[in-house]
Amino acid sequence: MDEIDCLTPQAQVKLLRFLQDGEYRSVGSHQIFRANVRVVAATNADFSCIVRSGKFREDLFYRLNVLALKLPALRERSGDILLLAYDFLEKQAAITGTRPKNLSLVALSRLLSHSWPGNVRELQNVLMRAIVLSDRDSIEASDLDLPDEGFPAEDQSFRTMKSRVVWRFEHDFLASVLRAHKGNITRAAFAAKKNRRAFWELLRKHNLLADFSPIKHGHER
Repeated sequence: MDEIDCLTPQAQVKLLRFLQDGEYRSVGSHQIFRANVRVVAATNADFSCIVRSGKFREDLFYRLNVLALKLPALRERSGDILLLAYDFLEKQAAITGTRPKNLSLVALSRLLSHSWPGNVRELQNVLMRAIVLSDRDSIEASDLDLPDEGFPAEDQSFRTMKSRVVWRFEHDFLASVLRAHKGNITRAAFAAKKNRRAFWELLRKHNLLADFSPIKHGHER
């Protein structure tokens, strides 16, 4: 259930009753059915503020808030931008029965530099527009409906764009795999299928070693 904070007061009462009893009936029917389901609800709002303001029932909030997961904004997990972009391009190509469009290095750099206040939906919208309007096999930066964030002309060479994209990918990937293994370099290197020494050098290159305490490094001994 997306945008759960937008439920009307009447709908909140019905949802609460359903979560408590697990009973429902089809529209126009008097027969009662029982459901065995799990409910996943999402919102962009600060629920604590909404509940305090009286716009959302507190009892329903506690019914839904059994396990809370906070998904960081897209700008805080930029390593996901390229993965999401390519996944969306492939899915759209499958729908239309065409080959997926590529992203030029300059376009990749534009995607990585944008702050994405609209998160994944904004990314999908920008790429959809680019797919529709571009008659080339590759999506260029000019196809992306994004504010001009000022790339100087001299910075748009192939080498510069490639270096920027690769550096960003390496940094975000390394930070992600290291967090997943709680700072254990040996396990992170194994998961990344990299030699431990080479993995450590990459961490040093991206100044990521300082983000993890020596105690965590000591787990490897």
